[in-house]
Amino acid sequence: MKNFLKKLKTKAQKLNSKILFPETQDIRTLRALETIIEERICRPVLIGTKAQITRQAKKHHIKLDLSEVEFIDPSNKLLRQAFAEELAELRKDKGLTLTQARKLLQDLNYFSVMLLYHDFADGIVSGATSSTGSTLKPAFQILRSARVGRLASGCFMMLFPDRAYFFADCAVNPDPTAAQIADIAEDTAATASFFGFTPKVALLSFSTHGSSSHPHALKIAQATKILTKRCPKLLVDGELQADAALIESVAHFKSPKSKIKGNANVLIFPNLESGNIAYKLVERLAHAEAIGTIVQGLSQPCNDLSRGCKPSDIVYLTAITAIQAAHLNTK
Repeated sequence: MKNFLKKLKTKAQKLNSKILFPETQDIRTLRALETIIEERICRPVLIGTKAQITRQAKKHHIKLDLSEVEFIDPSNKLLRQAFAEELAELRKDKGLTLTQARKLLQDLNYFSVMLLYHDFADGIVSGATSSTGSTLKPAFQILRSARVGRLASGCFMMLFPDRAYFFADCAVNPDPTAAQIADIAEDTAATASFFGFTPKVALLSFSTHGSSSHPHALKIAQATKILTKRCPKLLVDGELQADAALIESVAHFKSPKSKIKGNANVLIFPNLESGNIAYKLVERLAHAEAIGTIVQGLSQPCNDLSRGCKPSDIVYLTAITAIQAAHLNTK
C-alpha cells in the first residue's frame, strides 16, 4: 500500500486545494504541516497568527517554511461579528440567539466551519485535540448535505501492505436504521470506488443468512435487501459474520451463494459501537494504517482525526481531503 499512499499525495499535489487547519498549537499537527508544506500536498490555511505558530514550532524544534502560508486570526472582531450574525440566522429555526452564536464562535471548530462555508478554504482537517462530536457537530449544523435526505457517515480506510479495507460507520451514527445502514453502505462503496477499488460490500452481524432471528440480525438482512434493490450491480452480501465476509473457505460453508465469496473490502457495521471498536482493534493489534475519519455525505469536506493520531495520519488525511475537495467542487 506504500505505492497507493504515494499516489494519494501525488494526486493531491496536482490539485493545489486550500485546506484549513484549526489545531495549530498541536505538536502533531505542526509536525504534519512540516511535511505538508515541504511536499506541497495542499495550500495550508492556518488558524492563528504567524507569530503564535512560529513560536510554537520553534519551541518544539519544528522547521516550518511559512512564507507561502495563509493565516487567519480567530480574534478578528469584524469576522467574528459577521459570522455570529449569519450563524444566528442559519440556526434561528433551532432557537439560536445572536448572543449564543457569538459564544459558539469562540470554539475554533465553529469558527473554522464558518470559514469553510464562506470558501476561505476547500476543506478542513481537525480533531487531533477534540472529540468527534465537538469536531463534526458544527459541520453538520452549518454545511449542506451532499444529497438531500442522506445522512453523513464516517469511513476509515484501513491499509495493510497488500490490501485495503473500508470500515463504516465508525464515527457518526450510534444506532442507524436499516435504511440508514443501506445509505452508509452505498456511500462507503462509492468512497472505495472513488479511490480506485472495486467495492465488495459486506453488511456485518453476529448472524449469517438467518442463523439468528434476533431483531438486530433481521435489521441487517433488511438493510441488505434495500441496498441490493437500490444498487443491483453492486457486489453486496449480508447479513454476514465477519469470518464469512473475509475468509473464502468460511464463506464456502456459511454463504455459498455469496457474490463476494469471502473477499469483502467494504465492511459495514451494525452500529457505531461495533465499528469504532473494530477499527481501533485492527489499527492497534493488526498494525493497519487507519486513515480517517473520512466524512461522507457533506457538501464540503470536513474530516475528523482521532485524538490518538500520528503526524503521518494527518498528512494522509490531508491528501484525501484535498482530493475530496476537488471532486466536490466539480459537482
